[in-house]
Amino acid sequence: MNRLLYILTASLLVLTACKSNEIAYHLAYQKAIENDAQASAPAANNDKTATVTTAVKYQAETVKVVTGADDLKPYNVVCGSFGLKTNADALSKRVAAEGYNMHVVYNESARTYRVICASCETLEEARNALNEFREHFSSNQDFQASWLLYKR
Repeated sequence: MNRLLYILTASLLVLTACKSNEIAYHLAYQKAIENDAQASAPAANNDKTATVTTAVKYQAETVKVVTGADDLKPYNVVCGSFGLKTNADALSKRVAAEGYNMHVVYNESARTYRVICASCETLEEARNALNEFREHFSSNQDFQASWLLYKR
């Protein structure tokens, strides 16, 4: 009986320790993004919408198209990331209903499905598409965190 209690206690400690590290990492990551967004925003302008539309992040990833036409351009607007393809497909259908040309891509190294709502040739076009997407869904806080992906 004591052995079983010891095993359960040890398992619980391991599970809670992993979760707290994940939360701490996520909070640190969010803080770093906010600090970077504030640094790139105009100093004289305290308008929150200007910060959202000015701060544009992008990261390079190797991805493979799993849903949608295989016509991705170098710069892409990512409106969602999921571990399960069914969740990515559901978001893709929801945003496609608003008139967007959707793609779902898979990043094998991160084991993540990315939902792409716009694909552009240049970084400037992609920034404009990202800002238009954020404005179109201005009441959706999740979409305000959309970002740019550079397809390797």
